[in-house]
Amino acid sequence: MTFSAIPGETLLIPTPNRNDPNGARKHLNIIITDIDPVTGTVIIVGIESYWRGCDTTTVIRQGEHPSITHKTSVNYAKARIVEVTRLLDLVKNRFAIPQDPCSEELFKRIKSGIRRSPRTPNKIRERFVDDEWPF
Repeated sequence: MTFSAIPGETLLIPTPNRNDPNGARKHLNIIITDIDPVTGTVIIVGIESYWRGCDTTTVIRQGEHPSITHKTSVNYAKARIVEVTRLLDLVKNRFAIPQDPCSEELFKRIKSGIRRSPRTPNKIRERFVDDEWPF
């Protein structure tokens, strides 16, 4: 599967944590923005298992994306700005694995949640411009 870092594309990216310091677990991440022509960066958001206390702004259920196998939520608190060259290197070296893109409906829900979630970092909110928000 090819990867171009366009909005709606998805990647499984290693996610190290205290229980898995080597990052063997991978979480689905979604490209949210076009590549910034000045910085060469995009905004990505990750998907996490649904749990008590998670951000419920955008809940995704099994079947809404081929890689989603149980109830999940978008972790807007950990949205980040990433250099596209870094993502391409991760894919090239097989640390990140491209997955099927989001459906248009799912992508719109995830993207609109950036503004609605109280957990979205300010640096992410500031990165958006009005013409990226047609809804």
